[in-house]
Amino acid sequence: EYGKQWYQRRVRGFTSNTCIHRTKGWWTYRVCYGNIIQQYHQPDRRLQGVLPDEVTILGRYEKDMNWTQELNDPSIKYYEQMPVAHKQYFVNGDFCEESGANRKATVSYVCDPGANTDFVALIDERSVCVYKIVIHTARMCKHDFFMPGHTAIKHRISCSPIVSTLQITKKQERVSKPV
Repeated sequence: EYGKQWYQRRVRGFTSNTCIHRTKGWWTYRVCYGNIIQQYHQPDRRLQGVLPDEVTILGRYEKDMNWTQELNDPSIKYYEQMPVAHKQYFVNGDFCEESGANRKATVSYVCDPGANTDFVALIDERSVCVYKIVIHTARMCKHDFFMPGHTAIKHRISCSPIVSTLQITKKQERVSKPV
């Protein structure tokens, strides 16, 4: 069962107070597990983690992905395309004038067996004010399901009768004879 409790056991240690910072160009991003995602400009890198007065909220935690629903979705063939990440969805960020809607983001937690610490590997603005964030963590590597390069292998199954057709016919004849 890959439900929320299973996932939470994998990432124990993450709390809503757990925040990961990443500076990309002009912007610094603060991703707080199950809580909030913020963007700001921090001119002095020595103050990383200290929030300035002006902060843009990219999203507030809405929900974790629903593994039961995802695994039962008939449009996704998991034997051909296994999921490799757990996702959290963040909505209701600050209003975005360019899109006319509030900012939102998806955070994917990906297994990285070589990660000594959790880190933001990717921040991408997929469309105007819609963000994709990928966090690499060794915490997700506790199950092969999330290991990099994991793919489901299809096996051909050949079925053969345990008894021959002649044996089946003889048995049916004995059963159908009146006593």
